Amino acid sequence: MFTQEQDMSPWSMPQTAEPNYNAQGMPAMLSDTIAYQPIYPDVYYKVQPFVMMACDEMDAYGCMMPNHDMLRQTTDRIYHDIGRMHPELAEVQSLQIGEGGFFNDLITIMLLNEFFHRRRRF
Repeated sequence: MFTQEQDMSPWSMPQTAEPNYNAQGMPAMLSDTIAYQPIYPDVYYKVQPFVMMACDEMDAYGCMMPNHDMLRQTTDRIYHDIGRMHPELAEVQSLQIGEGGFFNDLITIMLLNEFFHRRRRF
C-alpha cells in the first residue's frame, strides 16, 4: 500500500513549474504560435477557407480519394469563388501560365495538402 508521499500518479504530483506568460498576459507558447501565423502570404489566408470548405464537402459525402476530374472541378470551383469574393486577386489570377495557370496550381496544391492532411494515418 502506498502512502501519500509514495503515490506517484500524475494527478497527485505537485505542479512545480508555473506557466511562462509574456508581457500581454498570454502563455508564451500560444504567443509564439500567433507570432508565426503572419509568415504565410496574404493569398494563403484568402484561399485556405475555400479549400477547407471543399474538403468539408468531400468528407460529408464520404469521398476517400478524389479522382483527377473531381480534383480539377473542385479547383475550378474554388478559383471562381475566390474571384467573386476577392476581386483584388485578379492580378494573381491573370498570371495564367500553361494549362490551368499558376493560381489554379496553387489552389490544387493547397487542396491536396489539406485533403491528405485529413486522411493521415497515425
